[in-house]
Amino acid sequence: MEMKGVKSGREFWYITEILPDKKQINITSFPAIKRKEAHEIYVKIEKQYEGTPNNVALVSVRSFRNLQKAYPNYFADTQSFLSSLSTFLG
Repeated sequence: MEMKGVKSGREFWYITEILPDKKQINITSFPAIKRKEAHEIYVKIEKQYEGTPNNVALVSVRSFRNLQKAYPNYFADTQSFLSSLSTFLG
């Protein structure tokens, strides 16, 4: 997983890119005051990935740890899902 930018602190914007063919996840963070720049980069990447299996998202969370909690699938963390499934199935 490649990570660029500030990783934690007050509210941040994160661009997350999932590249299945490369088996890679890229995360770039932006401080809240650079929201416009983050959005412009996100739009460019979204156009670049159109028609491909790649996925990009722009999300806002207070810290990188919160990003991991809110989007565990971006980190291939299936523990929460498997625990819920196990509980459901008995």
